[in-house]
Amino acid sequence: MEINQAFTFVFRGPGWKRKLLLLALCALLPAVAGLVAALVAGGSQPTGDPLLDLSLSFAPGVATVPIYGYVIRITRAVIAGDGESLPRWSDPRDLLRDGLKLWGVTAVWGLPLTLAGLAPGDGDPGAVFLGLLAGLLLAFISPAAEARLAATGVFRDGLDAGAAFGTVRRGLGDYGLILLIFAVGYGAAFALGAGIARIGFRLGGSPSGPLGAGDIGTALATVLFLPYFSCAVYHLYGQAYERANGSSTALSERGWDRST
Repeated sequence: MEINQAFTFVFRGPGWKRKLLLLALCALLPAVAGLVAALVAGGSQPTGDPLLDLSLSFAPGVATVPIYGYVIRITRAVIAGDGESLPRWSDPRDLLRDGLKLWGVTAVWGLPLTLAGLAPGDGDPGAVFLGLLAGLLLAFISPAAEARLAATGVFRDGLDAGAAFGTVRRGLGDYGLILLIFAVGYGAAFALGAGIARIGFRLGGSPSGPLGAGDIGTALATVLFLPYFSCAVYHLYGQAYERANGSSTALSERGWDRST
């Protein structure tokens, strides 16, 4: 895979600064939603109301719909062989429709982990191990499922576990590398955000209420880092999918417009 291309294409093409700025503004939505959810929940622990806990867990994800709609265009363009620059911000209705599809796919794939996180527990090592194993498996398979959705535009194709596993099997090395880049990138971003938050606490005092350095650090990482890193990651998703499947037939059959 062309890793350098994935992390530099963002800065190429006409209007890249405006496109990236719009993406950063969209990143404010999940950041604010996450902070509000933390305030309502009174911290990171479940409230005891399953419906409220589930709603608070999904709220930040729903707020990422515009971002999802944009980054899936990056994956689609790469699969089509046209991932040299950021796509245009055009056709808001199509953008939100694609974003909802991608959010739905990621939500369904991550539902077992979401429910496991909401379930009361006493830190049983076996349960923790199974949760980590499930999370690792989902992180390994989800990029292929999301890229398949980008290629076909069909929601159910993003939930086709057999097709996703087949893609990963054919491109095992690529998807392993993506998982490593994802883990290192997001880990560094959230650590940096939490560090900035702690410095702010020391200079201005800790805020009253349930918000901690982790909550505010996550919000900072979302705004400062998520837009750029998401572009790079979804570029890699497109590269890995195209390499594993060998052609962009699905794209041409769907008649996607590469300029969008």
